[in-house]
Parts: sequence; C-alpha cells; structure tokens
Amino acid sequence: MSFAEKMAAIGPRYLARTAQRVADLAPILDRVDQHVGSDLSDLRFVFHDIAGTAASIGYPDIGLRAREADEIILGVLRSGGPLTAEEVRSVRGAASDITRMIGEARAE
Repeated sequence: MSFAEKMAAIGPRYLARTAQRVADLAPILDRVDQHVGSDLSDLRFVFHDIAGTAASIGYPDIGLRAREADEIILGVLRSGGPLTAEEVRSVRGAASDITRMIGEARAE
C-alpha cells in the first residue's frame, strides 16, 4: 500500500475524530469571550493539533483555518489580554468553518 493510499484510508477516521473534537469545544466556544485562560489553552491545543495534521492527511484547507484560530489564541495567551469581539467571532467562525469543511469532505 502506497503512502497516498494509507493517507486516504486514514481520512475518514481522521474526519470523524476531528469533527467530534470540534463539537466537544462548543461549551468553551460559548464562553470564549470571558477569557478563561485554561479554556483558551484547551482551544489552542485542539486547533494547533488540527493545524499540524490536517494537511498531511489531505485536508489543507481545514489545517489553514485551524492555524488561523491557533495564531489568534496564541497571541491572546501571550499578551494576557482578553479576546476582542473580532477575535471571538474569528475563533468561533473557525470552528464553524472546520465543521462545514469536514461535512463537505465526508460527502465527497
């Protein structure tokens, strides 16, 4: 089995697992504007992991969107400040976009 074939075989499991991980973030995303440090760290962990793996599994757009959220959260964690309203929308939008992209990839 070639590397490409192995990655194709992993794809459906990866999408299912990633969809569940993003769904599990819903309670945190609901309160992300409250700037709870541990919540932001949890969000960053998931987005960072997706950003680092999605492209290698064959989903670069999912990885790119996750990277955008990861960078926003990292910046906030480093600055110690709260997320701006725009950053809150962007992080929530990233989760929504990733969920949509996973649905589209699963339908293919």
